[in-house]
Amino acid sequence: IPKIIIKKSRNLPTWINFIKEKSDMYINLELKKKLLIGERIIFFPIGRINLDFTMTNSKSFIETLKRMAQYSNKYPIFIKPHSSVKLDYIRKLICDAEEDIKIKINYIFTKLHPSILASRAIASIFVSNSTIINEMYNLQVPIIQCFYGYESRNHSCCLVPLKDLISPKADHVITNYSGESLNKILDELIKDKVLPVTYGIAQENINCDLFCK
Repeated sequence: IPKIIIKKSRNLPTWINFIKEKSDMYINLELKKKLLIGERIIFFPIGRINLDFTMTNSKSFIETLKRMAQYSNKYPIFIKPHSSVKLDYIRKLICDAEEDIKIKINYIFTKLHPSILASRAIASIFVSNSTIINEMYNLQVPIIQCFYGYESRNHSCCLVPLKDLISPKADHVITNYSGESLNKILDELIKDKVLPVTYGIAQENINCDLFCK
């Protein structure tokens, strides 16, 4: 029986060409709906943020958002929650952040594929671990994990400790005591006029003729 083994489906020429041809259109449509502009964006996937009963995820989301707010006029923040998360809950967290800093945050709730968003992203920012990290790593978009307040999890036997949430693929890991600054990192990334996304075509398109014989 003929078999086809695809090791990296995201590196197929058909998929890469689709991203290159269509990503600008999809991102611009979302910007237009919110009356925002931005040649470059910040990608902020947050997953199932509402499932953490300790609220650590949510608190880190607020702290991270407060630090990103000053960039959102020029670099709109594309927030990608899991489809199961109620947006009203996220809106409340965003309002809490805006109230703290007295700044309006330009953001978009998006359902676009991570590879689409990566095409215009200066960075991808996470407040937990995520399978999307693999996607960003593959596309060489900088990965920043922000774990504000997560140190307390190390003292609970019921929670995944911080060390197990840190991805080896992350370029930067920020905690309250790490000494790294999200603002300094973003300031450096902004200086680069070339978007970081890199597309690698690892294999040719599949020839399906063998199934027709």
